[in-house]
Amino acid sequence: MAKDLDQIPTFKAVDTDGEITIGIDEAGRGPVVGPMVYTAFFTTDADEVSDMGFKDSKVLNKAQRESLYSDIHNSPFCGYSSEVLTPSDINKKMCQPLKISLNEVAFSAVRTIISRILNITQRGVKGVFVDTVGPPAKYKAMIAHSFPQIDPECITVCSKADAKYPVVSGASIVAKVTRDVCLERWIFKETHTEGFSGFGYPTDLVTINWMKESYDPVFGYPNFVRFGWETSKRIVEKKYPIHTPVHYKESGVCLGRIRSKYLAKKCIGDVPVW
Repeated sequence: MAKDLDQIPTFKAVDTDGEITIGIDEAGRGPVVGPMVYTAFFTTDADEVSDMGFKDSKVLNKAQRESLYSDIHNSPFCGYSSEVLTPSDINKKMCQPLKISLNEVAFSAVRTIISRILNITQRGVKGVFVDTVGPPAKYKAMIAHSFPQIDPECITVCSKADAKYPVVSGASIVAKVTRDVCLERWIFKETHTEGFSGFGYPTDLVTINWMKESYDPVFGYPNFVRFGWETSKRIVEKKYPIHTPVHYKESGVCLGRIRSKYLAKKCIGDVPVW
């Protein structure tokens, strides 16, 4: 791993003068495990950025992404602002009684990263280009309403923006590299959990098998997992189907015993189910 990837900062400033052009994209929206990262890439020289060879991170391999990230890291006219949303952050928002949708979680992250850029750089904005989440018109209206200092005519929100606009491709690269580093260096609080080596998507068999093995019938999933995803729910329902509750007065009968991997590590035996 390159030296400049030892630590991925959540903000990098530009060292050149002038107004900025911003591109916004994410990494990790679809996976059932790991963080979701939103990044706003910004530059004072959009023409130079067009010549840096940026592409949507999904069509680049790991070595190519890391090489382009190094170019961004070392460029005086390239900067970025990232927001890392851990699975715990996502779980709290999406699993609370008044649920917050994933789109609203995304909008909040975008407001945060744009605000950080404007507050720190104190620059004028020539343009904002965004890879859409949900209806483009709603996304654009949210940005325009949140940042009245940005001319709405300068805001472009569309699908496949990461393949159309180099500034969005730059954001895609930074977001993906940041997420990859988070995955590689994740510290599990749960001592019974084995390290993760999959891709994180519901279609990835390595990910699904890891989730099945990591689920504890007493304590649930590790904090690396997004509980609200249908994939997470299906694994639990299939592995540990919900039984009809026993009335309190009849609860003296033990229905079975559950083995907890976490408790077993602490030399505690099976837990009875009443």
